[in-house]
Amino acid sequence: MKFSLLFALYGGPDQLMPLTSGLTAIFAFLLIFWNKVTGAVGKLLNLFRRTQFAHPKDETLPSAAAVNPETVEQSHSEITQ
Repeated sequence: MKFSLLFALYGGPDQLMPLTSGLTAIFAFLLIFWNKVTGAVGKLLNLFRRTQFAHPKDETLPSAAAVNPETVEQSHSEITQ
């Protein structure tokens, strides 16, 4: 292996300091607003979870307004007897 190729991999302080400074600034910004960042990520994940695991059966269930009150009264009286 030629040594000239190894020089291409060299990262001296003049090249690494701007990179590390930028990464440190990003990390510090995330730490300052960590609570907001985790809340936003959680909301985003919950949005995807709701749409991914929505069952088609849930949409066909009768609503509470469609339930006949007499049927509810009969079932309640059967339970209490």
